[in-house]
Amino acid sequence: MQGIEDGLDPARFVRVHRSAIVQVRSVIGLEPGPRANEELVLSDGTRLSIGRRYRASALPRFGFGA
Repeated sequence: MQGIEDGLDPARFVRVHRSAIVQVRSVIGLEPGPRANEELVLSDGTRLSIGRRYRASALPRFGFGA
């Protein structure tokens, strides 16, 4: 995943989990998830967990507090 991430424009894509990179403009919301974790909601309805390791750097990129 690191190789893929390195090849993407960091202004348009954000890593949110060890197995997930999302396009910033596709995120439409943040909702509570299982086990007190938060999930990003994408424009197509997909819900993705935010990894603890990526939370502080990812959430502000989507306009959400860390």
